[in-house]
Amino acid sequence: QYGFDYYSAHFLKENVGNFKKIAIGDYQMQFGQGLLLGAGFNPGKGSETITTVKRSSSGIKAYSSALESGFMRGAAFTYRLNHFDITPFYSQLNQDASIKNDTTYTNFDEYISSIQQTGMHRTSTELGNKKVINERIYGANILYKKPSNDLQLGLTYLNIDYGIPLFKKPNNYNQFEFQGSNNYNIGGFFNYNWQNFLFFGEGAISKSGGMGMVGGFISSLSPIVSISMVLRNYQKDFHTFYGNAFGEGTRNINEKGIYWGLKITPSNKYFFTAYYDRFSFPWLKFRAESPSEGFEYLMRFNYRPTRSILLYGQFRSEAKELTVNTDDGNLSRLEQGLKRSYLFNMNYDIGRGFSLKSRVQFSDYYLAGTKTKGMAIAQDLNFDFAKFKFSTRIAIVDTDDFENRQYMYEKNVLYAFAIQGISGQAIRNYLMVQYKHSKKINVWIRYARTSFQDSQRIVNAESSFIGSGLSEIAGNKRSEVKMQVRYRF
Repeated sequence: QYGFDYYSAHFLKENVGNFKKIAIGDYQMQFGQGLLLGAGFNPGKGSETITTVKRSSSGIKAYSSALESGFMRGAAFTYRLNHFDITPFYSQLNQDASIKNDTTYTNFDEYISSIQQTGMHRTSTELGNKKVINERIYGANILYKKPSNDLQLGLTYLNIDYGIPLFKKPNNYNQFEFQGSNNYNIGGFFNYNWQNFLFFGEGAISKSGGMGMVGGFISSLSPIVSISMVLRNYQKDFHTFYGNAFGEGTRNINEKGIYWGLKITPSNKYFFTAYYDRFSFPWLKFRAESPSEGFEYLMRFNYRPTRSILLYGQFRSEAKELTVNTDDGNLSRLEQGLKRSYLFNMNYDIGRGFSLKSRVQFSDYYLAGTKTKGMAIAQDLNFDFAKFKFSTRIAIVDTDDFENRQYMYEKNVLYAFAIQGISGQAIRNYLMVQYKHSKKINVWIRYARTSFQDSQRIVNAESSFIGSGLSEIAGNKRSEVKMQVRYRF
């Protein structure tokens, strides 16, 4: 009743004398390999096995996402001094959290267990959690670029203060997580070009003494063959809150690994990509009550017989150790969970503004002698008409369990990113319309719906409800509407 729930604004000016960038308002930053500051979306492991393993030092970026966390609010600038780029930054942002007063496990009078990132303020409790913790960040980055541009060296210092201490209720696997109201990181990084090799790396230490390191190379062995390699080692007590470096986990903590990527392009009509990644977790983690390990590999073949047709097939296998209980329930042990995924896709540009995309994917999952399966079929139809662009999809999903959930990328409004992971039995469809009124005005409208057909999702079959708690919905359909207007001055 008092306006919108979330506002975001920024001012960004580039190339003003020796100032390369000046940012005021909401912004992000990326330096080195993203170990301390890794802004935005980084694809990591996927069908592009060479270029995506390395991060770039893009520096300051304007923030324009609808997400209410993961950015800084304040000011930053980059100043060029001879061969050095100097970037100081400052941010102060109030974040959502639930304040706790339980002194059973801690001496803190009050603390929070995590920062809430949903942006939901639907109830008195959620409204009470709104912007209750102040996050203050300051630091600087210094980047040296050799005149020949074959060498870059960087140094980063980052300090974070929380108005209320952060503390997680202790259990077996989170004993080395961050505790307290202050953390700082110091790190360095490099990029070096030598003949057909590009070497890169970054290392850092956190206030706890824990260290994180990542490095590797990209090389074109010939006009046909390219390879990549990445090593990483993130210790169990290494704490970085804005890091997004290459890895298996969602955070750069408690992980070691080595990755190899390959790309072979014998013709402009077809190419082959593959990677193999071996990783381990030196300390316990969620669903693994002992140090564990795993591996992952992918192979993909792309074929373009004509300019209007693209075909590709992909196989991916991932194995991770998980804790399972014995039959009597008195003991637990590690078992390897193995998921294998298969994908076949065809893109066909019909002409006159029409294009089709057909996709079939399925998977199976093995754990402790039990096998489950899942599949999805999707059909897209996209077409342009005058100032309009239409994007549509209908998809059918059928999985035995959550482990076989099917992921599919979806087109979305500008600056929004959507990869849906759906399990159970469901029909997924969406329609998006983009209208280009003029060079200055663009409008997007998107409607998406998931219709669940299985009893796993429908909590009460008689009254037909899906979800639970604040997410409970009458019926068996979950829908979403988005609208976006952009005006370019």
